[in-house]
Amino acid sequence: MLAVVLGVIKASWSQESAFKISEIFPIETAHSYVGFSIKYMGYAMVRGRFSDFRGSIRYDEKDLTKTSVTLLINVGSIDTGNEWRDEDLKSDNWFGSKAYPRILFISNKAALTPQGLLMTGDLTMRRITKTISIPMTYPPHVLKDVREDSQIIFTGAIALNRIEFGVEGKKWAGIKEGITAVSDDVNVELTILGKRINAPNFKYWVADGSSPHGKIYSIAKNNGVEKALAAFESLRAAPGNKIDVETLNTVGMMFLKENQVEDAIALFKRNITIYPNLSLVYESYGEAVATLGNWSEALKYYRLALEKDPDNVNVQEIIRHIKN
Repeated sequence: MLAVVLGVIKASWSQESAFKISEIFPIETAHSYVGFSIKYMGYAMVRGRFSDFRGSIRYDEKDLTKTSVTLLINVGSIDTGNEWRDEDLKSDNWFGSKAYPRILFISNKAALTPQGLLMTGDLTMRRITKTISIPMTYPPHVLKDVREDSQIIFTGAIALNRIEFGVEGKKWAGIKEGITAVSDDVNVELTILGKRINAPNFKYWVADGSSPHGKIYSIAKNNGVEKALAAFESLRAAPGNKIDVETLNTVGMMFLKENQVEDAIALFKRNITIYPNLSLVYESYGEAVATLGNWSEALKYYRLALEKDPDNVNVQEIIRHIKN
């Protein structure tokens, strides 16, 4: 799967024009939906969903043909409301989730239609990759919710032949009275919400002065980043401290959203020295330098983020739009 991702990324470097990091909208799982329905014995409709998925969308409302998406689905999260059936679906008889734990969709083209966008891309399931096109509808512009966060929402559906992707379910392929027990055709339904959390909402992440990140943010705002980092080291050295990778990352992201980019970079740099094996620290630093337009530096750190976590789909989506 990583080879598929890197191949698409490499091909995209020479195809995509420059873009802004603000065009990237991480998918919010809580308000998104990846579901399906399939006929049983020709009449009964069995419905299910995948509860664990992640992804990212590139969206430029001035040029909708630049829209793209990377979506990764955890097969083990399949839920049809029946435990026995779910375990069977995860078995080698169907999805084979142990050997093939992920379903991956990477778009490579967006075409305007009277109904919306036709998103074409490569769908990989059980290491079988096929090009599909999904018709999607969407609002005419970026939406702002009650918390001032920026959102884009796409809905769509497509019929897939499961046999073409190796999801055979041979035990259920028998024909009785001219009807296949489980239909070959699966209807897939999608609601994908991408969100950028903006400063008015993100400020609540650092509002609690009793929390480590709230305390460090307050010191940084009032006394500067250098004193905040000194206070951070004191907190980190204290017995039973609650410091983790999110402490400096959260403060840095707040500064980034407040357009205090250099301060954010200083915090992210320190986080890299403390947590050099975590993808998040390189991703955050990459976003900060990308905000300044330093794409060569951003690409270097985004690659490091992907090296630490090959399933970091937000980074995958970003990298394929950066010219090498």
